[in-house]
Amino acid sequence: LKGLEVQARCHLASGVTECNVLGRLAICEEFEIADVREMLLSRLIDNPLLLFRLATDRGIETLPLVMRDLLLRILVMVGGRQQGSACDGNARDHAKKAGT
Repeated sequence: LKGLEVQARCHLASGVTECNVLGRLAICEEFEIADVREMLLSRLIDNPLLLFRLATDRGIETLPLVMRDLLLRILVMVGGRQQGSACDGNARDHAKKAGT
């Protein structure tokens, strides 16, 4: 089974296009494939045209954690790195309550 997992990771990481990146990110989210997800996010950040196309694709709305992580990476790139604010805990609490 481990060999199959390795093959799946290799497949997800190769041949990434603007047509399949959202689907691959969704698979990474669903199956918690953090290393491939990280690689895909890095590729998006390194390719502003692809990032723009992704940001304007309505399909991105189904991946809120991906949107958040991309936004955080962009903020770090433009010098907006800041430690968590006092509101962070409150936002998490509200999100948990909304999900229950």
